[in-house]
Amino acid sequence: MKCLLQTPRTGGWRRSFVRAVGAAVVAALGACTISTPPKLQVSGARAGTARDGRSVVFIDVVASNPNNQGLPLKRVSYQVDLGGERVFVGQRDAQACVRAYGLQKFTLPVPVSASYVQGGATRFRVRGDVTYVAPESFAQTLYENGLREWTTSFAGEGVVGEH
Repeated sequence: MKCLLQTPRTGGWRRSFVRAVGAAVVAALGACTISTPPKLQVSGARAGTARDGRSVVFIDVVASNPNNQGLPLKRVSYQVDLGGERVFVGQRDAQACVRAYGLQKFTLPVPVSASYVQGGATRFRVRGDVTYVAPESFAQTLYENGLREWTTSFAGEGVVGEH
């Protein structure tokens, strides 16, 4: 005896179609923002000492906001090479908000061995991504509910201590 399992045709494809269209609309609305991402530029790096006495390279990044509303910068993920060697990969809170049509500098600390910052010019290279909140209220709702994040990238290189 053969047993075939059949599903009744009750418009299942219609429900699937409606769900697919609904998901596409939500995705499209989430992708639509009127604002422009902040522009990020690495302005330099300098050697320093952390509060605990360890060596640190501080990398300065300047964010410019071309929008008529402020942009909160939330998280920075970045990686740093010193002297051609990868010395740091990590992330931190950006702790910055760029006012409308304004500039905001933030600093990325890179804990390093003292040998990287002693005795001459050390080349650095940094690249990363910054997560920010688009100023539109719908975009803020999506971000706050973990449904959408906006990111922009940056990269720069130079010599530690030269601006």
